[in-house]
Amino acid sequence: MVRSAKCGVRVLAVALLCASASVRPAAAQTQAADSLWNAGKMEEAKRAYESVLIGDMENVRANYRLGILLSWDGKLDSALVLIRRARAEDHADPDLEIAEARVLSWAGKFDESVAHYDSVIARAPENREAWMGKATALSWDGRFGAADAVYVGWLERSPDDIEARVGRARIRAWQGDLAGSRALYRETLDRQPGSAAALAGLAQVDRWEGRERIALALVDSALKIAPEDRDARALRRDLRAALRPQILFTFGWSEDSDHNENWWETAVYTQRVGDALTTTASVGFLQASDPFTTGDRSSGEIGLTWRHRRVGASAGIGVRNLTPESGTSRSPLTARASLTWRPAPRVGIGVGVARVPFDETAGLIARELDVTSLEGNLDVHVRNDIDLTLGLGGGWLSDGNSRRSFLAAATWSFAKYFFAGPFYRQLSYQEAGVGYFAPDPYQLVELRAGAARSWGPWRARLAGGFGSQRINSGDSQDAWHADLRLSRSFRVIDELALFGGVTNAASASTTGAFKSRTAGVSFRVGL
Repeated sequence: MVRSAKCGVRVLAVALLCASASVRPAAAQTQAADSLWNAGKMEEAKRAYESVLIGDMENVRANYRLGILLSWDGKLDSALVLIRRARAEDHADPDLEIAEARVLSWAGKFDESVAHYDSVIARAPENREAWMGKATALSWDGRFGAADAVYVGWLERSPDDIEARVGRARIRAWQGDLAGSRALYRETLDRQPGSAAALAGLAQVDRWEGRERIALALVDSALKIAPEDRDARALRRDLRAALRPQILFTFGWSEDSDHNENWWETAVYTQRVGDALTTTASVGFLQASDPFTTGDRSSGEIGLTWRHRRVGASAGIGVRNLTPESGTSRSPLTARASLTWRPAPRVGIGVGVARVPFDETAGLIARELDVTSLEGNLDVHVRNDIDLTLGLGGGWLSDGNSRRSFLAAATWSFAKYFFAGPFYRQLSYQEAGVGYFAPDPYQLVELRAGAARSWGPWRARLAGGFGSQRINSGDSQDAWHADLRLSRSFRVIDELALFGGVTNAASASTTGAFKSRTAGVSFRVGL
C-alpha cells in the first residue's frame, strides 16, 4: 500500500514537471514577443505572437496584440476573430472591448462599435478612451450632433481635455460651419496656446477657405511643437502642393448614334497668386466630323478666380478659331463670369453667365451660331447624408431661338462608399432649331446610384442611372447611363486618370442622338 502511494506521488511529480516544462517555453515566447512589441519591431512581434498561438490558442496577450497588428494592416475580419478570442478568456477587460469597438468602427460597423463603447462607459464612466472612441465612431458615421454631445459630455468631466475640444471643432468643419469651427479652435488655443492639434485644425479651416499661405504658416507652427505629427505633416505636404503651379492635360473622344465624332485635347495651367486669387490659362483643340463634313476648333482663354470665406467669383475671356471644311473661318471672342455665395454652412448659391460659340459638332462649327447663357443653382446639405440640388438656366442663340432648362436632384450617401437618389431634368426651346437638338419640351427622370472608393493612391468612381425620357409629345422611352473614372496619384498633386461613359439620353448629344459614348485620359502635373 505504501509502495503504491509512493509510485502515485512519483507519477504526479513527473506530470507536474512536464507541465511546468511546457509552460516555461510558452511564457518565454510571450515575453520575447512583448519585448519586440515594446521595441517597435512590429513585423517580428507579429511572427512571435503567431508562434505563441501555435502552442496556446487561448493566450490573451497574443490574441489581443496580434489582432491589433492585423487591424493596422487592414485585415479587419481576422483582427476581430483574434480580439474576440481574447475577450472570451477575459470578458471584463475594458481595453479588449475598446479594441473590438475600434476595429468595428474601422470596418464601418458603427452601431456595433458604439454599443461596445457604451458598454465600457456604463461600467467605467471615467474611461476617457471609450468616450473619445465613441465620439469618433459617431462622427465617421455622419452623426455629428450625437458625436458633439459625446464630446460635451466628456468635457463636463474633464474641461481641459484638448483632444475633445479639437474633436468638436473638427465636427463643425465637417458640417460646413467653418466660422463655428474657427471659433472653437481659437477657444482651444486660448486654453493651450501650444496645441499642435488645434493649430493644424485651424490651418485646415484656412485651407478650405482658400487661404493656403496662412494655413501653411499655421501648420509649420504646429510641426515645430510636434515634428512627428503625421496629420500635420500630411497637411503641410498637401498645402505645398496646392500652392505649386500645375498643368492639367486632357485627351478625349466621343461619338453618338448620329455618327458625330469628336476628338479633343486641352491643357489648363493654374497658378496661385496671393491667398485668395488663382490665375488660369488654357488652350484647346477639337477635331469634329459627321457623315457629311468636318470642322476644327482651337481656343485659348485666361481667367481669374477669387475666393474669400463664403464668397467666390470667377471670370475668363478668350477667343476661338472655328474652321469648317466648307465655309468661312471665324474667330469669335468668348467670355464667362460666375459668383458663388454660402449664406449658411449648409446652403450654397451660384449664378453664372457666358457668351460662347455653339460649336459642339462639325455641322455646328459651320453654322456660325453663338449662345449667351445664364444659369443659377442652389445646393442644400439637408442632412449629413442627404444633399439637394436645384438648377435653372436660360440660353439665347444668335439665330433668334431661346431655351430654358430646369433640374432637380437629391443624393443620399450611405454605407460609407455608396450614393443614390432621383434626378429630373427638363429642357425646352422656343422653336425647332436647325442642326441642333431643340425639343419642346424634353423630360428626363432617372434614379441614379454609384460608389466612390479610394485605397492608397488609387481612386475609383462608378455611377449610373436608369429612368425614362420623353421628347416633345412623343412616347416615353427608357433612359440610362453609366460612367467610370479611375485615377492614381503620384507625389500628392500629380495624377493620372482614365474616364469613360455611355448613355442613351437624347440630351447628351447636341443632335439628340439616342446613344453616345465618351472616353479619355487626363494627367495633372505639379511644376
